Amino acid sequence: MQTHTSYRMRQVLGAYLLLSGASSALSLEQLATVEIPASPNSLLPAEDILDTIYPVATPYRACTILTATGGHNCSGDIQVVDTLPSKSQARLRVNLDGQDIWRSITLRYETCKADGWTWHIGDSPTNNGYAGDAGSTQHDAEAQSLNRNLRVYASDIGGSGLTCQFPGPATVPANCVVQQVTVSEDYLRFNPAVNYGAPVNQCGSPYLFDFPNYDEYDAEDHWGQYENWLYFGLNRTYGSASRHGVGITRACIFASASTLPADSLIKKACRF
Repeated sequence: MQTHTSYRMRQVLGAYLLLSGASSALSLEQLATVEIPASPNSLLPAEDILDTIYPVATPYRACTILTATGGHNCSGDIQVVDTLPSKSQARLRVNLDGQDIWRSITLRYETCKADGWTWHIGDSPTNNGYAGDAGSTQHDAEAQSLNRNLRVYASDIGGSGLTCQFPGPATVPANCVVQQVTVSEDYLRFNPAVNYGAPVNQCGSPYLFDFPNYDEYDAEDHWGQYENWLYFGLNRTYGSASRHGVGITRACIFASASTLPADSLIKKACRF
């Protein structure tokens, strides 16, 4: 953990010791020597037990973009890079270590008759689908929705392989649906129909999205130029306009200081 989170580290370790039945009356130095395993029955880090043991107000930021017009209310850490209303396309990027330290980013969107490249999320500005990038960074994990099928690829450090895949409908759905994908450190969570109680798909790997700071040395991004950013393509891939599709009519980017914010809070902030 970073040095500026020493109080949070005390909370995390103390909470783990409390749950495990051990005494939490230890110094920060003693707590720092305790090894915390992954949370039981979860792909998320053990520190997420804080959500129940130390309930506090969690900072968040949200903005919405309409793909058909390019209109949006994004600012600050959530930046619209460009839009192409004639094709209902947009690109955004999020500063993960800007006005706050964002531990998860959620893309919530309404999709109608989705086909082709509906959305794309990358750790690298030159990600363009199917793993890898143009040599910008070895931390280049990415996820894509192509013809309604979700695929998640590891970074170069993890071999750039297909890590998870979740098949979608074989034919173009007749109705619109609200879907949601959340990414955090080494983790992705996808809800294919948030308003209908659909089963949630999860994908976890140490070679997925790497939030600041890099866990390993990056031989391509020596100075960490890209380590604070996450990139989004709507109805296209971020790195290539030639890989495009249709479906997303409006989208909301929700940045949270929690690794797994409540769906009810995301819905309230996004207003759909």
